[in-house]
Amino acid sequence: MVKIKREIDLRSKDFFASRRLIKPAFVKYFVILFWICFLVGVWTGVPGYMDWMRLKTENDLESLLLLKEEVAPLQEMSNQVALLEARFHLEQELDFSAEPIHEHVLAVKHEAKDYNLKIETIAADISGNLYFKGRSKDIKTLVLFNQSFENRPFTCSANIKSIVLDRGGEYSFEIVGSTKSQTGGDLD
Repeated sequence: MVKIKREIDLRSKDFFASRRLIKPAFVKYFVILFWICFLVGVWTGVPGYMDWMRLKTENDLESLLLLKEEVAPLQEMSNQVALLEARFHLEQELDFSAEPIHEHVLAVKHEAKDYNLKIETIAADISGNLYFKGRSKDIKTLVLFNQSFENRPFTCSANIKSIVLDRGGEYSFEIVGSTKSQTGGDLD
């Protein structure tokens, strides 16, 4: 037979309550105190944070204004340089347009004679491109002439469009150059 042993605990509820590590009243008051501190912190912290942000923004604006004052002379100098460059280019255009374009073309034709090139035709289109067709004994002088033509004050680019070796040992070539003016007007 099995013996059932029953013990009766005669200790009171006060005894167990006194032995708890955390008392329920303490937890309740701690939670209330935490919420009060949180609300007070939010209540006083938000305006304080807003004041700090306002001061920081004011300091940043003052720094920005000081930097703008320091940069203003450099900006003015940059504007003056840009105006001088624009003026220089306009003066070049005026110098170029003061002389008729045929004088420039004739100067290039005479220069071609110095390079021993035979210019057969010279043409211009309405967009300001010049076309030179001719003959050369070798490619090196043709390239030197093309570079010289490109470095002229009225020319912005010059490209050798074609080179063909003829039966006689000469090279037929075509050079296309575009003028700086690009006015689209007739050649004088």
